[in-house]
Amino acid sequence: IERLVRLIMEEGNNDDSGFSLRRKAKELQILVTKAVGEDGSSYNSLSEVVRKWKSLGTNGFI
Repeated sequence: IERLVRLIMEEGNNDDSGFSLRRKAKELQILVTKAVGEDGSSYNSLSEVVRKWKSLGTNGFI
């Protein structure tokens, strides 16, 4: 784990794998931000669940 953390954190090294890991992490950050943002896939899915629950009513439950 320590080796991987150092690889990711050390920007000045000549190892392309550290650069690749940082680039991939940045790409994933962008995708996740879009997914959880308004109109993102996760946001829309959760909104749909809430709409369905609301349409069912409480049926005696709070």
